[in-house]
Amino acid sequence: MKLKIGLINIDVMAINLYNSSYNYMKLHQFSKCCKARVRYKKVCEKCNKELQNYEILKGTDENHLLTDEQLNQIKEVLDNGYIEVVGIVDYKDLKEIYPYIMKSQIILPKENKNNLITFYSFAEALKELNKMCIVKRVERYKEKVGYLISGANLFYFELPFSYQYNTEEINRLLEAQARLTKGLNIYKYKDDAIEFIKNFKNSYSEITEITEEKKVLLEKALTTASFQLVTADKGNPFRSGLK
Repeated sequence: MKLKIGLINIDVMAINLYNSSYNYMKLHQFSKCCKARVRYKKVCEKCNKELQNYEILKGTDENHLLTDEQLNQIKEVLDNGYIEVVGIVDYKDLKEIYPYIMKSQIILPKENKNNLITFYSFAEALKELNKMCIVKRVERYKEKVGYLISGANLFYFELPFSYQYNTEEINRLLEAQARLTKGLNIYKYKDDAIEFIKNFKNSYSEITEITEEKKVLLEKALTTASFQLVTADKGNPFRSGLK
């Protein structure tokens, strides 16, 4: 992934600040006959030919298929993605928008001298000027918007576009629910529920445990973030690269 600041491109990694997934045992599919794993084939729906990856084209529909050259041109967007700074504004407290934050990540530079110096110089400048970035993130065919904030490192907070708020669907379901509950005592079991809550035995302690693998990943990320380099092989990108 690249962080784009004007004409400057910095190779970066985006690592989730919080892992919301809980450990579970994944179940696979096996055949009854041989107890072997079930695999899926890629088949042409017209002639039923089984296809290899090199025989598959990409496009929006059968009339708009991409050539290999076109695919290579958009490879960065499809495979790696990028975060582009589209605005730099005064820093503001994000507490009011915490409920709307969809993703929070730490952004770290890849291990390259020029990457590291350019990245941390920009991050420190943001912090000193008390500024934050409005960014556009493009990844896997999707375009997103968010903030880039400088602290000990750069942090990315993804926000929903205003039109993504699902008002129409929510209102439809609430109206249907209101019709269904009309004349119904929906608080009939409230007293029993209160007693149940008072006597509920918590069993969430194991959820707070961090597996060894996650600890290793976190330590690696923190180690990468602590590099201190003083000289660069190339010129100062902030003098020559900004629009």
